[in-house]
Amino acid sequence: MFSFQLADGDPPQAPFDPSGKPHKFWLTVESAGQLKAETIVLKGVAELKNKLNNLQNFLQLSLRSEGLAIN
Repeated sequence: MFSFQLADGDPPQAPFDPSGKPHKFWLTVESAGQLKAETIVLKGVAELKNKLNNLQNFLQLSLRSEGLAIN
């Protein structure tokens, strides 16, 4: 779960349109110093990519076993 807080008087990082489509995301990454923030984000993205690939493969196999296919 993510939370969002602005300190009193702090402006938002960018204009916000609650009904618009998001196209930019700001992240704050904190580390105890063992890994650089860039390394943490890149490893997280690589793991997400791996999990999504595994999910896609599972779904394709499931559909093939039922006689369907995803192209």
